[in-house]
Amino acid sequence: MAIHQHTFRAIRHRTWTSAGEKRHHIVDPRTGRTASVAWAQVTCAGVSAVEANAASTAAIVLGPEAPKWLAGQGIPDRLDSEIGRSVVTPGWPSRERQAA
Repeated sequence: MAIHQHTFRAIRHRTWTSAGEKRHHIVDPRTGRTASVAWAQVTCAGVSAVEANAASTAAIVLGPEAPKWLAGQGIPDRLDSEIGRSVVTPGWPSRERQAA
């Protein structure tokens, strides 16, 4: 079974300003407004590209709660903040394993 990876960079690249507020194309279904920005980039692994894409979009919407939710779902991922801080969940390869 192949593992697919999806990197979601929309928060950095698909933005515009409306009424003085920076917006992007991911809408939080709980509010009907642009999701708040906790993560500049989210990369998720999944058994299909669809699963990885859905998980990365959910992570953007969930914001700071995303690492706990993704770990609970068993989805390996890396979340990068605007200031360069990275968070990974169990199953995401460490830098040492990536270099091997």
